[in-house]
Amino acid sequence: MVRKQLHILYILALLVLSLPVNAQTNDDVYEKAEHEFELGHFMAVDSLLSKTAQTFKGERLVNAYRLLALSSLYMDQPVKTEQYATLLLKADPFYTAYGDSPRLIDILERLKKGKTTVTTASQLAETMEEVPVPISLITEDMIEASGARTLSELLQMYVPGISVIAGIEDNIAMRGVYGMNQETILVMQNGHRLNSQSTNTMSMDYRINLDKVKQIEVLRGPASSLYGNVALTAVVNVITKTGSEIDGNKLTILGGNHETIGASYIRGMGNLKNDIVAWASFYNSKGEAITKGEHRGYVGGFNSNPTFDLGARMKWNDVTIEVSGNHAKPVSYFGLVSVPGIDYNKYQRQQGEKLGVSRTSVRADIDYTHQWGNWGLSASAFASEERQQIFNALGDSVSPILGSFLLMAMGEDASEDNILTKGVFQTISWEDYAMGISASGSYQYKMNNGMYGSILAGIQSELLIPNYSTYKSGKDFNTIVNERPLYEFNTESTVSGFFQMKHNFTRNIIFNGGLRYDHKKRFNNRRLNTYSPRLSFVWIPVEKWSIKAAYSHAFVDAPYLYRSSSIPLFSGGSNLNPEKINAYQIGAGFNDDNIGLTGNVNVFFNQVRDLVYFSMSSSSSSSDSGNKESISNAGNIDIGGIETYLDFHSDKFMANLNVTYQYPFKVKNFSNQQNPEYDYIFGNDKKILIKESTSYIPNVPKFMLNISGAYKFLDKPHFGSMRVRANMHMQSKIRYSSNKIEYAEDLITAYYTLSALYEQYGKAAYDLDIYKENSSKLINAYLNSNSTYPQKFYITAGTGLEWKSTFGITVNLNAYNILNRRYYAGGHIRDGVPQQGFSFVGKVSYAF
Repeated sequence: MVRKQLHILYILALLVLSLPVNAQTNDDVYEKAEHEFELGHFMAVDSLLSKTAQTFKGERLVNAYRLLALSSLYMDQPVKTEQYATLLLKADPFYTAYGDSPRLIDILERLKKGKTTVTTASQLAETMEEVPVPISLITEDMIEASGARTLSELLQMYVPGISVIAGIEDNIAMRGVYGMNQETILVMQNGHRLNSQSTNTMSMDYRINLDKVKQIEVLRGPASSLYGNVALTAVVNVITKTGSEIDGNKLTILGGNHETIGASYIRGMGNLKNDIVAWASFYNSKGEAITKGEHRGYVGGFNSNPTFDLGARMKWNDVTIEVSGNHAKPVSYFGLVSVPGIDYNKYQRQQGEKLGVSRTSVRADIDYTHQWGNWGLSASAFASEERQQIFNALGDSVSPILGSFLLMAMGEDASEDNILTKGVFQTISWEDYAMGISASGSYQYKMNNGMYGSILAGIQSELLIPNYSTYKSGKDFNTIVNERPLYEFNTESTVSGFFQMKHNFTRNIIFNGGLRYDHKKRFNNRRLNTYSPRLSFVWIPVEKWSIKAAYSHAFVDAPYLYRSSSIPLFSGGSNLNPEKINAYQIGAGFNDDNIGLTGNVNVFFNQVRDLVYFSMSSSSSSSDSGNKESISNAGNIDIGGIETYLDFHSDKFMANLNVTYQYPFKVKNFSNQQNPEYDYIFGNDKKILIKESTSYIPNVPKFMLNISGAYKFLDKPHFGSMRVRANMHMQSKIRYSSNKIEYAEDLITAYYTLSALYEQYGKAAYDLDIYKENSSKLINAYLNSNSTYPQKFYITAGTGLEWKSTFGITVNLNAYNILNRRYYAGGHIRDGVPQQGFSFVGKVSYAF
């Protein structure tokens, strides 16, 4: 009671002091209100500004309403907060929030003339019209209505330019560009990088639980000017729900065919200043059993150890701490090379994992943000640990040539008595630590001539610390015959600086430019210096419409694993250069949240250079040449295309359509064993030449169409609501891995292997002449034959039903590939990968 009386006396004193307000200047009143705000005297701020704010002009008027809105927010007065936020936007419809309370930013997002705002493109809250490059926003309602199980499924459904690529892990291509794994797209969670520091990879599978996600912002185009390494073709920022949005508990269990089970739990609570949210989930599936000859494999499986996603996010005033950890190990379908006869169940666990690629990561981040009037400060630090293992099987039974090649490629003894021929496998395991700090400052300005904008500048430093690595080769499904280090343990460090400017010449003409400089010290003391510029112009001719033109240059450094490996089969050397891209795009967009309609059309052209290319033939010949590298910067792509996107939302109906057409003008050495260019001589007068392709991108369609929709057909006060959903994916023909080219390369590989064996062990052990005599005939026969996996045009579709009750229970039933379409996908592998047929999942959630 005494404390309350003191507050009343304090307010009365302020009221008395404020009586002669007309005798004071507006500047005096505002400065006093700003001082009281910094002290946390929010009632005093309201007393000073509520009646005088309307007498201010220009930037001072905007800032006065901002202080009033924030003060009302902190005093838990939502109605007044929204009123002042409305007046703020009336004074400046294009007000850009930076560092303000997330709750106020959310309110501004809803009120900003019915416009949606995003932050990924410029690290500032911007409307869709203001964003300098094309961006796709996937909301919580879209996620729930999609039926998507993984992030990659969600992106394919809603983001133009995305095509799913098969491989040893989940992989996708953006505008036709992809790597050995998913290493060309930056994936973030709440603005924090999830991609591995040593391999640049981040698979978009079950290791990211979609139940915790509020929205996903996808920047369609390079973004190294802000984010540096990995942001080569796109940025995916996964934004989690806050504790106040959850405000309780949510428990989910799921099950489906192929022995699929899973569960997740989310807990959240929060108020204006403090917010806590925590999540935990696991997923396990045997996958669909398929046969190949007499052997059985699995498609779409995640097992041996359950996939999990654990984390918590805690906010106290301006400080936020986030800790997270995840693990996944997709099942290898048969093997990682096109050798028939691999039985997944025969191979015993290595370091606790079965065949496939496993990754376990733990990360902790701490952020600080604060705003002083027009000035903003943001600082963060992180630390992470990752453990990864690649467990390959080459075959239950392997020919002597292939067994010899494996031993030679690993630099081991390949004498006739030591050949691996039964249950042959290899594992590569490593662990690394990383840490980093960053800081940025912002300033919002307004000029006397009416122009205004914002400036953002910052620095960043990161350190990679490899801890251990091993390579093991084995036989008889479980017996280790050789073990050696994979690479040396040397640190790498990066120091970066970035600058970005957003300048409004008028409210309808916006310039957005940025420049980033990265200086990297590699483990061998080689130093890299890269510059990443971005230039963009936005014209808003009428409200809700925008036209954008942009140029950007981006890079992704060759992963540490590729550069440091000491194994001949994966020899890339520290001289690998970063992959680079020059991207040009122009487009027009429309956004009107009042009627629920958003759309855009975008034309792009990308020049990609120094792509990392893996050549099995180079590695097989390394023993006799001594200096050939299996990994090199040999790939280039020139590709252009057009994207269109249309999204509609209403109370009962939602629909999304995206269409992409892309055409490769020039492709060279793009993917592993896909576009090989060889000039090998067999004997003195026999030669085979397989030239580069300029007419297709392997495993990527030229045309893609995705359409999805959901309709709420029932909504009763005591029963709840029900809606049905459906989606369809359609794509044009894909040029899969051509077996005739692959087999020709197998013969070339065998030729070099036999040549080296002949020189080392003599003709008595390996008869090279017999192989040379038949090699050209076999190669020509395969070059003139049809591929085992022909080009295809296919459609896949899914459907689902959702019931959301009024007492916290939600039931979802979803079916995938309902046509049971049997098709293959390819990627950075040697063969087409069979895809999962019909499957279904049922899910029950309870919020309490």
